[in-house]
Amino acid sequence: MMKSLSKSKKFLFNYVVVYSRFLLTNNFDRVRDDLVSLAKNGELHALSKYLFFEKKENLDKNLLEIAKNIEKKDNKSPEEWEVVASLHSKDIVPCFCEHKLCNAIEMENYFTGALADYDYTRDEYDHGRCNEDNLNLRVDKMFNIYRNLLATDYIKAIKNAQAGYYKNFVNTNNSIDGYSFLELTSKPFTDVVYMSEKEYKDNIFKKRFSRKSIFKALATINKKAKKEGKEDFISDFCYNNSILLCQQKKKDLGYFGLQDIAKQDLIIVETPNLSLV
Repeated sequence: MMKSLSKSKKFLFNYVVVYSRFLLTNNFDRVRDDLVSLAKNGELHALSKYLFFEKKENLDKNLLEIAKNIEKKDNKSPEEWEVVASLHSKDIVPCFCEHKLCNAIEMENYFTGALADYDYTRDEYDHGRCNEDNLNLRVDKMFNIYRNLLATDYIKAIKNAQAGYYKNFVNTNNSIDGYSFLELTSKPFTDVVYMSEKEYKDNIFKKRFSRKSIFKALATINKKAKKEGKEDFISDFCYNNSILLCQQKKKDLGYFGLQDIAKQDLIIVETPNLSLV
């Protein structure tokens, strides 16, 4: 089965194995070389993760050049938008509400923290345990950071990647698109979809999928593959990692599933390094 895969599918298979190893260990040093190799052979998920997790001062110059050339393209795939997001994830931006400079990832963490704080305070207010002034302070903080955030190149790219993966999953039911949407909307403290209501209602989308319904669809795709006797490690990866993102009470199942994927040997692909520069 593995031999019959296209080169791009073989690289994607290798990516899910390598990324599973990272998710289980949180050890970037262990997977750095594999991510670099995959990225230099055109695997965009690997390129995005490398740019996101590598220290800015250690970034490979060739991969940076590849990412910058992707950014110049007029029409980008969601994978390319995710690369652009990772390219700008370490941009230094002013966070006026916090009265400090921070990188784009930190600002997003401030926002999701403020959003979670608002949700908690809103519940307290609804139950008469805090006053309206207290609630309004949380609202103002949340929206001030949000306005800052939306102006960053990082979030502009994240938003386009979310929309692209969402559209692709609705139209093709491809598991890697559904999982990628879930991953990009799972943020510290809360889930955030930067797509506007108009983008959800646009006629390019057949219907609005919630994160919960996408998770259920990934479970169905994976169950069907197993029922048909297919050894589909990519759908296994998407399903098991989506458990980690969406099913807090069943996280152990997701980890066990990823362990099986992480144990797989990488496929040797006989091809020279490709260049997207």
